[in-house]
Amino acid sequence: MVDFWAPWCGYCRRISPALEQIGEDREDSVQIGKINIDEQMELAERFGVMTIPTMILFKDGKAGEPLVAAQTRDQIEQWMQEQQ
Repeated sequence: MVDFWAPWCGYCRRISPALEQIGEDREDSVQIGKINIDEQMELAERFGVMTIPTMILFKDGKAGEPLVAAQTRDQIEQWMQEQQ
């Protein structure tokens, strides 16, 4: 999973602990990477990131449907289940 974020984004900072916990709980099946859109604008543009936080789950090298502005861990986990 890739989390597109920025240090100035309050929503990004708020959801970050939930992402870290998911990464720890699912360390055998999910790796979470973070892309700072201020430092990697080309990647954000390539994946159509217009709002942050945006999460994209990759499976077999292919991007799934993005999750934009997730509010809760439950919302992220439900989205992950739908992507499988």
